Amino acid sequence: LIHELERAPAYGATLVNTHIGSHRGSGREAGLRRIAENVAVIAQAAPPGVRLILENSSGGGDLLGSRVEELAAILDRVAALDPRAAESVAFCLDAAHLWGAGYDLSSAWGVGEVIDRFAELIGLDRLPMVHLNDSRSLLGSLVDRHEHVGAGHIGPVGLGALLREPRLARTTFIMETPGAD
Repeated sequence: LIHELERAPAYGATLVNTHIGSHRGSGREAGLRRIAENVAVIAQAAPPGVRLILENSSGGGDLLGSRVEELAAILDRVAALDPRAAESVAFCLDAAHLWGAGYDLSSAWGVGEVIDRFAELIGLDRLPMVHLNDSRSLLGSLVDRHEHVGAGHIGPVGLGALLREPRLARTTFIMETPGAD
């Protein structure tokens, strides 16, 4: 990951996105500590103008980072270890992962609730990227199964609300759907 951050300027990239990962059976607290320690070291290696982006998870198994509160906890722990490194850390919200984690994005109200919580705990300046995808999974199932935009359980109303959320006007949206069947 450090190598990818170092290479980013050669591609004109300013964001390097990665999944947060799992505690691998060691428990949430041990996992959060280990992730924060590693993120602090990795983010410190980011060249000027390149941000390390941590993507939320659906929360299945031992995965960490499925709740906005957990994302904020990771950032707080990184900042406590190395405030300079924390400056280059930001987040990507994946719509299907949010849905699997129990965030109901099927309405403008639900989208607003998630964005409100992220803004309150982390700050929208740390949300440069959203993965726009629908979900085959049931709400709160902790399962990550992407679906084509508008063809899953989130649906066109919720995904449209996410795209039109005015506070995300400067956020990059990446459509991330399954491959062709």
